[in-house]
Amino acid sequence: MRAMAGLRGGLPVVVAWAAAAVVALQSPVPVRAVLVVAVAAWAPGASIVWLLESADRLERAVLIVALSLSLTTLVAVVLSVLHVMTGLHALAVVAVLCTIAVTLRELRA
Repeated sequence: MRAMAGLRGGLPVVVAWAAAAVVALQSPVPVRAVLVVAVAAWAPGASIVWLLESADRLERAVLIVALSLSLTTLVAVVLSVLHVMTGLHALAVVAVLCTIAVTLRELRA
């Protein structure tokens, strides 16, 4: 059961890195669109929401989307201000943030 929980906990990282790979390899547009939207609206929040001690699924879902969109927007703005904004750079930074969050969660557990 622990292995399944670990796999589910690492899913945001896998999705984030898959989206970065799909964009780097310029895969077909529908695949890229689905993965990029999943990363922008779900992955960062899902990797951070473990801090919330709530059992309410609706509250967690709203927080996941809000955190994800906020972090993705923040990353895009910072990269834009630094004049290095590309979609691939933004996805890579978000993937690194997801990896760090999940790693910290695993170290804490």
